[in-house]
Amino acid sequence: MISNKDIQNCLENNFTFDVLNGNLKNAKNNYSCTGRITQKNGKINFYGICNQQTNFENIFNQNNGLSGELVDDDEYYNLQVSNITGSFHSSHISPSFVYYGTSGCSIDAELSALEYSGISKSSINTFNFYYKNPINLEVNHGYPLKINLINFISIEIKNIDSKHGLISINSSKNFSYEDAKNILKGLTILFSENLFSFVVRTSIENDRKVIQIKSTSNKESTFFPAPIPLKTKKDLPNLIRFLNNQIILSHKEQNFFFNLYSSIYKLRDAYLDIQALNVCVCIESILKKYYAKSIKVPEKLLNRITKAKAELNRVKSHFDETTLSDLNYSLDLKLKPSPKQILKSVEYLDSKFEISWTKVRNSTAHGVSLSAENQVKLQISLDHFYTCIELFYKLWLIHIGYSGDFYQYSIKDWPRKNHRNLFEMIHK
Repeated sequence: MISNKDIQNCLENNFTFDVLNGNLKNAKNNYSCTGRITQKNGKINFYGICNQQTNFENIFNQNNGLSGELVDDDEYYNLQVSNITGSFHSSHISPSFVYYGTSGCSIDAELSALEYSGISKSSINTFNFYYKNPINLEVNHGYPLKINLINFISIEIKNIDSKHGLISINSSKNFSYEDAKNILKGLTILFSENLFSFVVRTSIENDRKVIQIKSTSNKESTFFPAPIPLKTKKDLPNLIRFLNNQIILSHKEQNFFFNLYSSIYKLRDAYLDIQALNVCVCIESILKKYYAKSIKVPEKLLNRITKAKAELNRVKSHFDETTLSDLNYSLDLKLKPSPKQILKSVEYLDSKFEISWTKVRNSTAHGVSLSAENQVKLQISLDHFYTCIELFYKLWLIHIGYSGDFYQYSIKDWPRKNHRNLFEMIHK
C-alpha cells in the first residue's frame, strides 16, 4: 500500500486556478493560470504556466496579501508567496487536477494522490498532462488538435509556450478511479511508457503526413510507438476509432494487450535472444485469444477425434483418473490449431510476417542464438526480429478495427553499438 509520505514525495497538492470564474478576486485579465503549490520552510511555492509574466505577478500581488516575485527557472515559473490570508482557501480551487511527471512515480501513485490532496476521485473530470518540451504536432497546419472520443471523453493537444506542451483529457461525466487508470493506460500504449515526457513529430512520406512519437527521456529509444498515420483532419476518424477501442478494450478485457506490451517493454535491455523469445510468446497469446476461433477444424479430423474419445470412454475403467485426463487432453490438442496455422489465416498480413515469426520462434525455442558474430547474419536476424515487433502491433490494430494505413518502420545502420535494445528504432 502506498503511504502518504510516498505520495507527498511523488506529487504535492497540484491544482488549477480558474481566473475566468473569478476565483482569484481583483484579477483584471481574463485568462487561466495552471500550476503547482508546495509548502516548504514556511513558504507557499506556486509553480505555474501562464501567457504573460507581468499579468501573472499582478494577479497575486492584488489578492489580499498574496505577494511574491516571479522567477523563470527554465522549467516552471516559480512564484514565492508569503503572508497568506483567509481569502486563500479551497473554494478558490477548481475541481481540475494537474499532473506533473515525477521520475519514479507510477500511475497508481499519481492517482492515489487525488484522495491525499483532498479532492474526491469521483469528482475529477479533467486531466492535464504537462511536458517540458513543446508538442510539435500539425494537423492541417492547425493548433490545437481536439478530438471527441466515446460519447463523453475528449482529448486536446496544444502548446502552452515555447517551453511547454499540454494534453488535456476532459469528460462530461465523473471519472471513477478505475476508469481514469484505464484511460491513462490506453494512452500510455499509444504515446509512451512515460506519459510525462514525449514529443510528437510529423513527417511527410509518400505525400502523406505521419505522426511520429518519440521518447524524450535520457534512455535511448525506450519506446516503440504504435503506427498511427494522420494526413489531415479528414483522417481523424481512424485515430478516434483507434483510441475508442483502445480505451474500451483496456477496461473490458482487463488490460490484456497492455500487460503484453509491458512484458515486452520490461525486457527492453535484455539480450536479443531473450527479447525475441518473449515477443514470439506475446504474439502467440494474441493469436490464441483473438484469432483461433476463425479456424475451422477439418471434418475428417473431427470425426477421428470423436471416435477416439468414444473408444477411450469405453475402456476408461482400465486407466486411473490422471492418465485418463492426460489422454483426453492430448486428443483435445489435436483440435486446436497451431499458432502458425492461425497466423496463416489472418487477413491483411503479408507472408513476410509468417516467415519471420517462424524463423525467430524456431531459433529461440531451440536455443539457437540470433546474435551472430557475422554482421550479415546478424542483420538478417534483426530484420526478422523487428518484423515480429511490427507483427505484434499489426495483430492488435487489426483486432480493434483500425482501418488506416500502417506506418512502415525503417531500420537503418544495423548492427549498432547497442543492438540488444528492443526499442532502438530509427525515425529520421
